[in-house]
Amino acid sequence: RFNERLCDRLDLGQAKASTLGLEERTSWLCSSVSELDEESLARVDIVLGLHTCGGLTDAILDLSCRLQAQRELARQEGRCAADASPVMFLICPCCFYKHFDLVPARSWMGSRSKAEVETLTRLAESDNRGVSLRAMQLINSARLDVVEAVKADRLRNSPAANLSLRLASFPEAFSLRNMVLQAA
Repeated sequence: RFNERLCDRLDLGQAKASTLGLEERTSWLCSSVSELDEESLARVDIVLGLHTCGGLTDAILDLSCRLQAQRELARQEGRCAADASPVMFLICPCCFYKHFDLVPARSWMGSRSKAEVETLTRLAESDNRGVSLRAMQLINSARLDVVEAVKADRLRNSPAANLSLRLASFPEAFSLRNMVLQAA
């Protein structure tokens, strides 16, 4: 479900971009992932997902891959520059046991049983930090493996083939769900 109250947070980002002189080079959108129109996102260079609960992470990764495939087709057809930058992403997952309804057909869950998925996502929410970290690393690495497979299948001859995928983190003092899926 879409939480319109989160759109207020978008105003904070826009204001910060404005103070940095970036308003001409950025655009902002607050929307449900299921309502996004890929054509209207054709010029997106970076997909940013903060607090992407459970299946929303997988939906945003899928969107990033579809936007990249769209860009590659436009590049092949001469509708965008041959050296157009690939679509990059920074995604901070959380709440691993939510929004399974948003998970696309091609995801880290595809090769796992329902019981295994439920166990892993529950372990990612464990109060035991060591257990939680291992489960989050496994899930998020598997998510990046899916993106890597998409790159190999559909994007091997595009600039996106050179994107480096990695799992990064930020200090736990900000959040215990401190992992970042990155394509740059």
